[in-house]
Amino acid sequence: MEYYLTDDLFIRDNKMYYQDTLVKSHNWQRSLRDYGWEKLPKQWIRLLNKYLEKPRNNSLFGMLDCGENGDCLFHCISYALKDINDDTFDASHLRNVLSENITEDEYDMIILNYRILHDSGDFDETWNPYEVTYTKFKDDILKNETEYWGDIHLLILLKKYLNINCVILYSNEFMNTYYHYPLSDTYDPTLKTILLLYENEMHFKLIGYFTNGNMIVSFTNDTLPHEIFKMINYDK
Repeated sequence: MEYYLTDDLFIRDNKMYYQDTLVKSHNWQRSLRDYGWEKLPKQWIRLLNKYLEKPRNNSLFGMLDCGENGDCLFHCISYALKDINDDTFDASHLRNVLSENITEDEYDMIILNYRILHDSGDFDETWNPYEVTYTKFKDDILKNETEYWGDIHLLILLKKYLNINCVILYSNEFMNTYYHYPLSDTYDPTLKTILLLYENEMHFKLIGYFTNGNMIVSFTNDTLPHEIFKMINYDK
């Protein structure tokens, strides 16, 4: 059975084909470009190559812009979860997961962080964190047109509720800053892992890895790229 991603790109037997030719590691970027896959920033390619004894001539890491308008985080996770589960995991569903599961203690923790940012002049949202109650916060998270953009604070909760690992590669081209963004917990080898690029303090992109004829977007402990595994263990 064939599953078409574009007019020219399709999946057959869990391998990608472009114009009926198997996509390989040396030409994945050219073949997957029309679908939206790009290489990681060259700064990140260099950083990840440091974890390899013999760096590859062509990096196998790609990034995919899954959507904007405040839902980029949710769209990225949704795309990866479809690979794990099914098509019910859209952005609205993930917002609902957050709204249903967030506790008052978790709300207090998040709103305190937002208030600290607000007081320091670093809060970029238009809503006032001093005026939002627990109930209103839960309600507003549900709205697709909401100003409650998916951010690192909500990501930490969401990955807990979904029982997944998430590895964040921080990228700021304006400050020329690139590093493994620390989250509040440790890597659990028993869980599926999603890789995200956090770009310029405002946007998330999904990171994939081309292997065995396919672009993988969710990983087990055995399939997690060696560079990522070395990085997260080095940064403990």
